[in-house]
Amino acid sequence: MIDKNARITILTSTYNRPESLKKLYKSLCQQTDKRMVWWIVDDGSTVAVSPTVNQLISNNNDFEIKYTVLKNGGKHRALNAIIPKIVTDLTVIVDDDDLLVDDAIETILKDYEVAKQENIGSLIYEHGKMQNVPVQPLPNKIDFGRRYWYLLNHHISGDFTDVFVTKCLQKFRLPEFKNEKFISEGPLYVEFSKVFRSKFIKKIIRVGAYQPNGLTNSIRKLEIENPNGAIYEQMLYLAQENTPLFYRIKKSVLVGRISAFIKKSPLKNNIIRNKKEINLLIMMSYYMYGFLLKLKEVL
Repeated sequence: MIDKNARITILTSTYNRPESLKKLYKSLCQQTDKRMVWWIVDDGSTVAVSPTVNQLISNNNDFEIKYTVLKNGGKHRALNAIIPKIVTDLTVIVDDDDLLVDDAIETILKDYEVAKQENIGSLIYEHGKMQNVPVQPLPNKIDFGRRYWYLLNHHISGDFTDVFVTKCLQKFRLPEFKNEKFISEGPLYVEFSKVFRSKFIKKIIRVGAYQPNGLTNSIRKLEIENPNGAIYEQMLYLAQENTPLFYRIKKSVLVGRISAFIKKSPLKNNIIRNKKEINLLIMMSYYMYGFLLKLKEVL
């Protein structure tokens, strides 16, 4: 029986991973609170995913499963297509190779009842390698801040679980570039941080081991294959005020590296105005990587 009082949508973009979906489904069936909708978005899989999903839907579930098949365009396009259609109070993006701990939904809904009075746009939890081992621990039991700057100022990097207030999330879209199928959720987090505060909660609600063919392990390769989105993202970071110097240097070098690989001068991109030191770092990186690539061709 479908729970008509669903409070949260679990949004999962999948590509060629029917077996992973079965494992995630099992973790959803074990939830102590099932006031949820699981919305699966098939990003144009080339293997048979629909028989698996249809079988899951046909089970006697006590939560709703929605299934949408799209033309392959990347996770960001899948999110852009579905997020405006979500009607539950909350939305959490869960990858198909992740699992939720048994009380994840119960924890989220209890925390949200408190957070509703605190004028926040999202709840941010730790992501676990295992149920009690975070990928990256948060510094305090409970804290507040704007996501992008909070994590930078605390020198934290890594994967977290963002539970968005849906009406806040729906104000944003990830950029899309012609003939490119990847951009990380980074630009969403930056733009979201400009408008909304988040509540950081030192609890693990999602667990997942990175897959060999998953996004996390192949990020640099994906950036080279999708250069316009990658450069857009790094430029967005560089344009933000109060971004620490070490982070600016790192992102400047990455812009130069990607530009060298695609043999396109960064000067043809939207180089940040009035940031001469950043532009200099980008161009130095561009020429350095360009030289190394030419040297590799010769050798």
